[in-house]
Amino acid sequence: MADVFFMTTDAMAESTSPFAPTNFEVSAKLETKEFRLRMLTVNDVVKDYDAVMTSIDHLKTIWPGGSWPEGLTLEQDLIDLAQARRLKWER
Repeated sequence: MADVFFMTTDAMAESTSPFAPTNFEVSAKLETKEFRLRMLTVNDVVKDYDAVMTSIDHLKTIWPGGSWPEGLTLEQDLIDLAQARRLKWER
């Protein structure tokens, strides 16, 4: 089974059109026979950072004109993941 990760906040990137309503409740996880979808944690920082840095060209098509993720460091990604986790539990 493959792990698929997601963040529940837009830590550094913002889209001009929301992906989901602001009052949308995100499940803690979703599992099927093929995959498990769960929230990212600080323990995923290496995988997340690698995924972001190897997807820069694609990300720029999603948020055109933005500078994210240029200049993102592993440390900043770790901070972003921790903040996303904290914000999730503050809801």
